[in-house]
Amino acid sequence: MISGVPVRSDASEPARRGRPLDADRTPAILDAVLELLQSAGYDQLRVQDVAERAGVGLGTIYRRWPTKQALVVEAMQSGRGIAEKFVDTGDPHADLVATLQNMATAMTQHADIVGFLASLRREPDVAECFRSTVLANTRARLRALVAAARGCAADDPGLDALADLGPALLLFRVALAGETDDPEALAREVAEIVLSHPVGVAHTS
Repeated sequence: MISGVPVRSDASEPARRGRPLDADRTPAILDAVLELLQSAGYDQLRVQDVAERAGVGLGTIYRRWPTKQALVVEAMQSGRGIAEKFVDTGDPHADLVATLQNMATAMTQHADIVGFLASLRREPDVAECFRSTVLANTRARLRALVAAARGCAADDPGLDALADLGPALLLFRVALAGETDDPEALAREVAEIVLSHPVGVAHTS
């Protein structure tokens, strides 16, 4: 107290400078990236659209991710969106069908899946990230699911090709042949092919 006038302590009421920091919007931003990749495709994805969907300013995104490529790479590395395609009810056969159905539905909703695959040739950093995260995680989980549904050893090398067979057939039938009317029926057909194919016959050295 100075001359009877109380002095306000900085420790009791700290000075406030600038705008308060927003709550972490990273999950919303990464989710927006993945949603727009599916609905618009990589080439048509704009950072402005990501910002609008996530409810943040462009500066919020560019302060952390200086390029679209960096933003897409982190969205893929986050693993968000992979788990929701896989079903785990304890019934491996039904889970395989449901998982393949989710994949088929996602392919039908993807604005330009062929264009996205083509963009991987032009964007090596994005391609490497896609292969080491999204693709690697998907293949590992499918391999385990196929092994459980077939009741065979999880370390059987023939399972690698069988795990790839399901998505490969779906990609051909949906993206190239345009069979998008009944994802459930398509998933059941593909699942039966995967489960009835002799282990090891699909494997090539």
